[in-house]
Amino acid sequence: MMLHKAQVTSNTDFLKKGRFLAHCKSISNNEFWVTYVSPYKADFRGGFVAVPDVGSEVLIAATTSEQDKYAVNWYYMGSVYGDRDSDLDTTGELVQEYTRHELPDKEIYKAKDSPDRLLLQDKSGNKVLLSNSSNSEYMSKKAEVQSSLGKTLSLDDGKSDSSMLLNEHGDGIKISSGRTALRGARSIELECPGSQKIISKFSDIELTVVDGREIDIVNASTGDKRDSDDKDSTGHAGKYGNINISSEHNDINLTVYKQDGKVFIDSLGTEGLIQLDSAGDITIWSDKNVNIKSGSNMNFKAEGNINLDAGGSIDINSGERIRVSSDKEIDVKTTGGNVNVDGRQVHLASDKSTKASKIQNLTKISNNYDN
Repeated sequence: MMLHKAQVTSNTDFLKKGRFLAHCKSISNNEFWVTYVSPYKADFRGGFVAVPDVGSEVLIAATTSEQDKYAVNWYYMGSVYGDRDSDLDTTGELVQEYTRHELPDKEIYKAKDSPDRLLLQDKSGNKVLLSNSSNSEYMSKKAEVQSSLGKTLSLDDGKSDSSMLLNEHGDGIKISSGRTALRGARSIELECPGSQKIISKFSDIELTVVDGREIDIVNASTGDKRDSDDKDSTGHAGKYGNINISSEHNDINLTVYKQDGKVFIDSLGTEGLIQLDSAGDITIWSDKNVNIKSGSNMNFKAEGNINLDAGGSIDINSGERIRVSSDKEIDVKTTGGNVNVDGRQVHLASDKSTKASKIQNLTKISNNYDN
């Protein structure tokens, strides 16, 4: 068996069998075909194929045919790194600068003087990296797949101790095994500057904390960095800072099961507002007390009747006047006892009473988040 170093001049194979053309001045002044050899093959269903690129230095071996000892078949044995043979210089155009002989993995000897990383990388930068590199100041223990633009799937057993799926900007999903300064052990983080959408077409979306801490939904946006092309239906800049919950076909349920559990709805701004709006009825129901308190006025207005019905007493107390007025009759009737009116003086038809103030028109605030 004869071994030679040659240079790949073309890897275009019209038979599509992985062959390539090579040149070696000590063999011939002409190019010749070299058959590709793989460390693994599974019929035509699988295998390992990495045909060397044009300009690569390769080691080739020759065999002769038993029928024709002058017929030589050349086979690819591997690519050569860290060597340069002047015998490969033919016209001076095929041999590139010396850097083509350098290893594509610049960190293969970073931790120590012996290699501890495996790299499969094409000329555009797409790569598969298996690293078990470490010393007292450096650790890189991971399996990583990365595209030429930097999109990365990383399984890191080193300091990061996490699994990550990231785009070239660093946005993506991080699944951590160990504890960090900001997160507990075995956490999942999803982060990006753009939109996030979760859709379940035919089943449920469920958020559950079993024995951990809180579920927090926070919108801290000031709108300063929202998309300038984000417009609402009126052409104004898109809204920001809201938390919107809607159901198109059924109910929205807020339920607390704890015996002393509470539901809080707070609007903490001095000019804030809490508005309940319904095209149908609004019902407030309690098996105990219903308490309503205002730091200023309390206004009740109905286009129809206002009905007060109590199984016990109805008590109305005022620090000043109590006025009851009507554009028509005022009826006071009891079917089971007396009507008692007490005062220092009681005036009837004396023109001394004052008419109750009318409530000014209440303004409904438009909730237009879904425009």
